Amino acid sequence: MVIAMFCFVINDTCVKIVDASLPVGEIVLIRGEFTAVLIAGLCARWRVLPALPQVASQPVILRAPRCAPPKATNFWPMPSTKP
Repeated sequence: MVIAMFCFVINDTCVKIVDASLPVGEIVLIRGEFTAVLIAGLCARWRVLPALPQVASQPVILRAPRCAPPKATNFWPMPSTKP
């Protein structure tokens, strides 16, 4: 729990530092890319990457649209709150 809170504080601090110079969408993109690299590193360390092809199996692909229906609002640009 302490590690999670530490990561939250680091993330929040970094976002506040770059908020003055980058648009919100770019901050979200960079944060997402960093998280993807971090999770890929953890998966490689825990040796779960060989199981990745199972994610693309037919039952998972057929079940995915029912579990997470796409929303058009997820792809609309976020309004800017900066003056």
